[in-house]
Amino acid sequence: MTNDSLGRRRRQQAMAPIGHKLAFGVSLLFSCCCVAKAVVTFSLDGQWTAVNTNKSIKISATVPGGIYTDLKRSGVIGEPYYGFNDVRYAWVGYENWTFSRRIDVPDALLNQERLSLVAHGIDTVCRVKLNGVVLFDADNMYVRYIADVKDILHRKGNIIRVSCESPVLYALRKHEEQVRSSYPVYPLCPPSVQNGQCHVNYIRKMPCSFSWDWGPSFPSTGIWKPIE
Repeated sequence: MTNDSLGRRRRQQAMAPIGHKLAFGVSLLFSCCCVAKAVVTFSLDGQWTAVNTNKSIKISATVPGGIYTDLKRSGVIGEPYYGFNDVRYAWVGYENWTFSRRIDVPDALLNQERLSLVAHGIDTVCRVKLNGVVLFDADNMYVRYIADVKDILHRKGNIIRVSCESPVLYALRKHEEQVRSSYPVYPLCPPSVQNGQCHVNYIRKMPCSFSWDWGPSFPSTGIWKPIE
């Protein structure tokens, strides 16, 4: 055996334990990364209560959903798409609506290291509270909102409240603020034949809800996607 081959064998023997240690370390790290706690979810979908600005209307509301559907289901309004009912029921979009629900939660949820409220879609300008504590102010129906509720949530008697501002009056207010500071953003209003609402470009809400050339104006409000 030459000196070169002897040196090469010794180097291979010396490096072998390092290779085994490295392989063991990688597999251990992989095993640790793959172990995770199961995520516990608690749906808040279902029956809520909806109340208007002066509390003259109090109805059962379904989440996910919208206020026009809730009002129709409760018999407060008729079929929105019949005749000129879009004009007749235009008052709905001028109301502030508050959606609330009392919830009890299981111990399996409370024992989690982290607790978050996840609202996948809120329509649109709404303040969300849990047990009187403000979690967040929503102003975009296309955004998912997440809030930490670990120190707020109790086992029983929790009250979640989603207080929504009139989308029509909010858009008008934002338009007036813009005009006072600089210049208006056009278009201001849809064609009069549509019987729609103005200033939809000042609110992050589906534009067709303020009317479109193919559909009437129903500027709805509500929790339009799942909440958990």
